[in-house]
This record gives sequence, C-alpha cells and structure tokens, in this order.
Amino acid sequence: MGDMTIRPEDTPVVNGEVTETEVLLRTPQAADDPAETDLRITDSTLRDGSHAMAHQFTEEQVRGVVSALDRAGVQVIEVSHGDGLGGSSFNYGFSKVDEFQLIKAAVEEAQRAKIAVLMLPGLGTLHHLKKA
Repeated sequence: MGDMTIRPEDTPVVNGEVTETEVLLRTPQAADDPAETDLRITDSTLRDGSHAMAHQFTEEQVRGVVSALDRAGVQVIEVSHGDGLGGSSFNYGFSKVDEFQLIKAAVEEAQRAKIAVLMLPGLGTLHHLKKA
C-alpha cells in the first residue's frame, strides 16, 4: 500500500471545494487499487456529540440531522446516549428523550443510511441491545 504518512507540506489549503481529480493528484496511491479506495463514513454526532449538549437531543433534532446526513450519503449514523445504550443515568447524565424513541425516529427518517448504536459492556446490557 506504500507510505501513507501525511506530511504538512502534502496537505492542501482548502478555500472551497476540492475536486476528485485534485484529491487523486495529491494522493496518487489512492487510485492504484479501487478496492483500497472503498470507504465507509460513520457519523457519531447524534451519539458522541450529545456530550456537548448534556444529552439533550430532541426527536425533531435527531430527525433533522439524520435526514441531512442521509441525503449527504453518510452510510452509518450512530444514535444513542453519549455513553451508549443504558447511559442515561445519574452517573452519566439523563437524556432529555428516551434513547429508544430517538433510535426509532432515526430509523424512520433514514432512507439509505444504517442506524448504529454504541454499547459499552458494564453499562449497556443485552436487554438494551435487543431493544435497540
């Protein structure tokens, strides 16, 4: 696969959109084998991003974010309490809306994207995972 080290001098200064051709010119090894360019984007805004909001996402916000990410072509969207399934608690902070209600809203909103959850052993349980 070659040296994949990114050096500061190799990093373009982006002042707008970068075309696919420009990306390939700057990373020629990416074009060598199409299988190596296969990429899956996972967005964790609705899970990890909830820490910044004290786990207060609403169903309306989840639907809006999922809809936008889905239209943008994001393949996997993570939705749950910031600390994963079962995280809404005295220790980690209570969610504004039940996480299963948010997951349901995300699944209903997504046209193409898959909805994922985080489960940390010792916090989430098999019951949480099956319910999700």
